[in-house]
Amino acid sequence: MPQSSTVSPEIPLKVWDIVASPLKLEGIDDEDAVKEAMKVVGIERYAHEKFSKLSGGLRQRVLIARALVKPSKLVLLDEPLSHIDPKGRAEIISTLHNIHKERDVSFLIVGHDLSACTMYDPQVILLNKKIIAVGRFSEVVNRDSWQRHMDPYYMGGLRIHG
Repeated sequence: MPQSSTVSPEIPLKVWDIVASPLKLEGIDDEDAVKEAMKVVGIERYAHEKFSKLSGGLRQRVLIARALVKPSKLVLLDEPLSHIDPKGRAEIISTLHNIHKERDVSFLIVGHDLSACTMYDPQVILLNKKIIAVGRFSEVVNRDSWQRHMDPYYMGGLRIHG
């Protein structure tokens, strides 16, 4: 999933069209797969809405559904939480966590906002021009490693005090 949508607001695409696009590109017409992908991320009621009229959080859900419409064990997401309010970020992370648990799909998420990670303690790779640390969020983002290699006061809203 790209960092931001490449769907132009001038093109009157509906949610259904965007979610179905990876299948259509391969000449596949699988309505059940599109319905299921939309159901998994909770956007089925928006199927016939114009993408350009949706909120940022709903647009991200549409793009996640598009990434899930074809079966995969690994989905790459580039900044899926950017430009989303805190409630929307929590909902999207919760949705991804549920998909991971229920469907055994792993997500490789590139992001700067680490605050959404705190609830689920996922495996993370902390990078700053090189690999700084790998492990569970709670282990990697400890005060010492953070202050040695990252901005000790701010990283996507997560503050380390001490």
